[in-house]
Amino acid sequence: MKILKFGTLALIIFLMANCGGAKKDSTLDENIGDRQLYDQSTKEVKAEDYKKAVKTLTKLENEYPASEHYSDALVLKAYSYYSDDNYTDAILTVDDFLHQFPIDKNASYMYYIKGMSNYNQMMDVGRDQQFAIDAKKDFEMLINLFPNTKYAHDAKWKVEYIDNVLAGKEMDIGRFYLRVHKPISSVNRFKNVIEKYQTSIFTPEALYRLVEVYYIFGVKDEATRYASVLGYNYPSSIWYRKSYDILLKNPNNRNTSKFKNFFKHM
Repeated sequence: MKILKFGTLALIIFLMANCGGAKKDSTLDENIGDRQLYDQSTKEVKAEDYKKAVKTLTKLENEYPASEHYSDALVLKAYSYYSDDNYTDAILTVDDFLHQFPIDKNASYMYYIKGMSNYNQMMDVGRDQQFAIDAKKDFEMLINLFPNTKYAHDAKWKVEYIDNVLAGKEMDIGRFYLRVHKPISSVNRFKNVIEKYQTSIFTPEALYRLVEVYYIFGVKDEATRYASVLGYNYPSSIWYRKSYDILLKNPNNRNTSKFKNFFKHM
């Protein structure tokens, strides 16, 4: 399913308007000019004939590298690859464009295409998340360089979602280590969640798991510290209540005075 639809038709119209009115249709014969190739490619993109558009645009690139339409041709080519689910070539085309035209008017749009090309290849939480990591980098670059664009606004929502995906992956591994009785191995996973993805939906559970693990270790001060952080930031969370059950209701716990005092003030 395509997500990259808003603004694309407007972009195409803008690019065509920049070049004046379209000429009559032309076939890709030996004498066709760069303007005719560009006009034809825009028609092919609008008709969603992306493979044909790529061939037309590649001809323009190869035969007219000094054309005034060259940068816009790369934009249409990247979009055509993306729309045809050819994400690898879309990313390569974007990289080529950004190398040559880093401050072009369409640079923000190209960062967005690159980010979406990685974003659309993200798998479920149980699989390798390299595409998610790459998409986050692309979107953060877009947000930092072009913060006031509509693409940056959408990228912020995408980054938030990606953080939840990556945090979910860390939680999945951390829970696995707990299930196989390797609590020490789980600690770094849960810490990654609260340090790298602290705004994710998994942060309250990650804090609780650290309370749980440190309690298992017998390090009550650390368990109390994480419980206090959990209570301060998520006082109504079920995970805070679970922390309370561990630290205050366990008859063997003798070192929870700080946590108990904190809880009384909630």
